[in-house]
Amino acid sequence: MTFGESLTDPLIQIDVALQNYCIGRGIKPDFPIDGTIAIINIFCSLILDKMVTIQNADNMEIEDRFNMGKKMCEDLQKFMHTYTNINIGDLVSELQNEL
Repeated sequence: MTFGESLTDPLIQIDVALQNYCIGRGIKPDFPIDGTIAIINIFCSLILDKMVTIQNADNMEIEDRFNMGKKMCEDLQKFMHTYTNINIGDLVSELQNEL
C-alpha cells in the first residue's frame, strides 16, 4: 500500500463530512489558520504528486522540473489570492505568530 493509499480513507471521511455538514446545509466551516494551511498543503501534495508523474513520463530534465514547480507555486499563490484573498506567505507568518 502506498502512502497516498493509506491516507485515502481519512480524506474520504473528511470529504463526506464536508459534503454532509457544510455543503448539504449551506454552512461554511470557518476553518482556522492551521486548518486552512493543512488543506492547502494537502492540495499542493496532490498537485506535486501528479506533476512528478508527468515529469517522469516526459523524462524531464531537473532544471525544467524546477521551473515547472516554481511556476505551479506562483500560479497557485495567484489563484489563492484572487479567489480567497489569502496570501499564503502572510498566512504562514500569522500561524507562526500564534505558536
